[in-house]
Amino acid sequence: MKSISIVILLASLSLLFIVVGCNHSQIEPEPEEISPTSDSERNIPSEPSSPLQVYLFLSHAPLLNETIELNWTISSVVSCPNSTAEVRLPDGATLVGGNLTWEGDVEPEDEPLSFSTEIVFHEAGNWKIEGVVRHMFSETSGWGDLDTIYITVGTDYSEFGWSRANPVPVKQIAPGDVEPVPSTSHPGADIEDYPDPPAVPVK
Repeated sequence: MKSISIVILLASLSLLFIVVGCNHSQIEPEPEEISPTSDSERNIPSEPSSPLQVYLFLSHAPLLNETIELNWTISSVVSCPNSTAEVRLPDGATLVGGNLTWEGDVEPEDEPLSFSTEIVFHEAGNWKIEGVVRHMFSETSGWGDLDTIYITVGTDYSEFGWSRANPVPVKQIAPGDVEPVPSTSHPGADIEDYPDPPAVPVK
């Protein structure tokens, strides 16, 4: 009888140990500290997509009819012989001094090629200046880059970016400034002049 009691006691202790052990195993571990994701893990390129780069710079947004110096540079991380570059001026600007085009070699060990061009805006408005550089290593393949300056030019105020307000003065046309032009359009036919549409049989 005594041995049966010992067996029951041991079985009870084993069951208690299993229950306590299971409860401890269900305790959630403390969350681990998560480090920020690096750029490489985010697949963010650390280098430009093109090894050939062009950069445009203006010291300030010029007023109308103000001559300003436009600086542009070309650089590359690989050898790019026989490259070409150009600055595209908008219709509202003209070249005063310097050149808008260049041809030559761009080597990675050299300092960036720097150029200075003088321009003047003779019309107010929203304009953009573009700088383009290219290196073609076949007839259909090559490297290139584009830089753009967006600028709003006015008589009393100019700024980088395009303004929603149109700074171009609007000239009022008085009667007599423009001679009337006779209309060349023909009057439309009346609805009665059109034939009736053909009847469509219903199946």
